[in-house]
Amino acid sequence: MKKRSSLDKAQWTNTREEQYRKACDEILFVINSELIIKTDKVYLKTENHEIFLLKIDKSKSMWYELWLILKYKN
Repeated sequence: MKKRSSLDKAQWTNTREEQYRKACDEILFVINSELIIKTDKVYLKTENHEIFLLKIDKSKSMWYELWLILKYKN
């Protein structure tokens, strides 16, 4: 029996989001910062500041969107 392609796509999406999460972690390590997630908003915490980065509209693509912001912000 053939697998449903939607299941394959869901697994692929989860894998890609995990890769983007790891890439975000690496960027955050280099810039010595951390992310703060409050309800549906994400902030970048540096030494004394919290900078708004993103309002989460789609939780499935949150890490991709954060990666884009972090990649081009630095």
